[in-house]
Amino acid sequence: MTNSKNILVIGSGTWGTAVANLIAENNHRVFLNSIEDSVINDINLNHKNSKYFPEINLNKNLIAIPNLKTEVDFVFVVVPSHAIYQLFSKISELNFSKKCIFVICSKGFEHKNLDLITDAFEKITHRKNYAVIIVTGK
Repeated sequence: MTNSKNILVIGSGTWGTAVANLIAENNHRVFLNSIEDSVINDINLNHKNSKYFPEINLNKNLIAIPNLKTEVDFVFVVVPSHAIYQLFSKISELNFSKKCIFVICSKGFEHKNLDLITDAFEKITHRKNYAVIIVTGK
């Protein structure tokens, strides 16, 4: 894998799995964080996420993990908005590189203070190195 990056995707639902697999298809090493042991085992043993994305065979560059890996170049945040406050609080306690770029893929508002997710990210993590993916539809 030439010029490949280490990527952490947090959230192993349908959207998180799709994001992680797309990145893995582009020859990057992807760590997909999940809180569900059955999802982790299914991905690592069968290259499937049968619970959330059963119709897709996942790329072998995708590895499911139970914890947040900090030695990464990018972190994609793909969790429901009700989990944002707790996740950002945890991120603020971990030692991610200052060069690590966060990509927020979650929609909605942070539920505790009703902040925009980007505002909550800055307030809680004290980081400004992030991007936002906006998905629109008809």
